[in-house]
Amino acid sequence: MTVTTVHPLVLDPDSAAPKQPLMPPTGLAYYADKDGDLAARIGARLSLLSLKGCGAYLDLLKNREAGESERHLLIGQLTIGETYFFRHTEQFDGLRDVALPDIIERNQATRRLRIWSAGCAIGAEPYSLAIMLKQHFADRLAGWDVQILGTDINQTFLARASHGEFDDRALRSTSDAFKHEWFSPSPAGSWTIKPFVRECVSFQYHNLVEHPVPSVVHGIAALDLILCRNVMIYFDWDVIGGILGRFHECLTDGGWLAVGHAESNTEMFRAYRTVNVPGATLYQKRDDAVAAPVMGSASIPYPAPWGNAGAAQRPWSPPALPDVAETCVAAPDQPPAEPEGLARLRQLADEGKWTDAALACHELLDRDQLNPMAYFYQALILEQMRDLAGAEQAFRRALYLDRGFALAHYHLALLLGKIGRRDSAVQSLRNVQRLLSGVSGTQPIAAADGLTADDLGRLAGMYLDLWRK
Repeated sequence: MTVTTVHPLVLDPDSAAPKQPLMPPTGLAYYADKDGDLAARIGARLSLLSLKGCGAYLDLLKNREAGESERHLLIGQLTIGETYFFRHTEQFDGLRDVALPDIIERNQATRRLRIWSAGCAIGAEPYSLAIMLKQHFADRLAGWDVQILGTDINQTFLARASHGEFDDRALRSTSDAFKHEWFSPSPAGSWTIKPFVRECVSFQYHNLVEHPVPSVVHGIAALDLILCRNVMIYFDWDVIGGILGRFHECLTDGGWLAVGHAESNTEMFRAYRTVNVPGATLYQKRDDAVAAPVMGSASIPYPAPWGNAGAAQRPWSPPALPDVAETCVAAPDQPPAEPEGLARLRQLADEGKWTDAALACHELLDRDQLNPMAYFYQALILEQMRDLAGAEQAFRRALYLDRGFALAHYHLALLLGKIGRRDSAVQSLRNVQRLLSGVSGTQPIAAADGLTADDLGRLAGMYLDLWRK
């Protein structure tokens, strides 16, 4: 079988020029010179689906409904989930000895720590970070708001990561004593991460090429540390340059970046300070405002320091919302025009300027008290500022104004799950599923920064499956 690659994951051997992608691009260029490997993986899908050839498979991918589901399965075949705990120990040692102490010292006033594991596969990397923080920094981080976000394009991997269950292969670099301290053994021979480790770790579907960042909606803004290791080997240099530029925008001044050993490139990282540690290299965003731009990024704003993240929580007991009726419909094809001030509010939030963003929310709501989107952004901002009661209240106000606001139901569920109210969280996730039941899977969800109805439905299902257990 011969496969000609014209655009990442878009096969069109009869055309002399690339066509517009039939689906959101993944940026994968790993198989550009590996026709045999690509053919074997696509051949496996053809065999499983009983298709006669690439033409029939391309027709399936063109189908706006069935093709979306198949696309995710194909990505699962093309990406590699091989990972294990504390992979490349020298780099983890550098994070422990250099990067994390620096971050903790810088963030004494805000008492918050934000880490993004981009391309987390089955979750070994974010859980390794959580364990390291508890092992070596528990006293220094007592009372802090610590969040570790793992993202991946492979939704099968994300489901496995959310369950936190690993076999001996994923734990091959650890001792038996380590396993029993941080995991619970199962009769089947696997190991499940203990609840007190997973409490600061969450997972989210994210496409590094397609989805915009910074994004307060995805929880990717004002980060202290980004790990993206052995992920960019899949991409060509133009795509890598764009990703590094967006990473730079996501980091706070002085924030840190860790990439795979084979992904270091002096030219690509010239906007960062190179920090050599024994056996590894780390990169730090420069504090000066005149750092050279990263290739692929036209301009790089420098977020201001956080404001007071310890806002007092207001006591509040919200009334329970009834289930959404089966006939509810999600966001329309074309979202309504943004009112004056909403774009500025979103920009401040994406830059991590929480105090300024919260003030902008109040100003906007003073002018427009019936705007569900303003309440939605207010909730996300208050959640980042550790005002969880205020965040819940804002989510519910958004939902009273727009009961079909599927994204608000989803984020309310995540908040309720975070504070241990699983029954209410499950109800919110079921509301998401009801809202999406009659919606095309490829329809973009308003304000979701690239997520489709299919993406959001899969995420809701992933958390429902997790919390039911």
